[in-house]
Amino acid sequence: MRLEFDVDWIDPYGRTLAYIWLDRTLFNETLVRDGYATVATFPPDTTYVRRFEVAQRSARAADRGVRSACRSA
Repeated sequence: MRLEFDVDWIDPYGRTLAYIWLDRTLFNETLVRDGYATVATFPPDTTYVRRFEVAQRSARAADRGVRSACRSA
């Protein structure tokens, strides 16, 4: 596992900003693609925002993750 930092290491709310790499997989992107995270950007920390937006569209289109748990019965 490797952490990658962008311009800032901490966001305006005191949270650590890091990209998490597991071998060659960007774990942050995996969470978004699987529907368990949503895209939130804090400029200037936007290195992977396009990748995350694509992953989020994919999760929404496929109704993956928490979205599928919120369907009406």
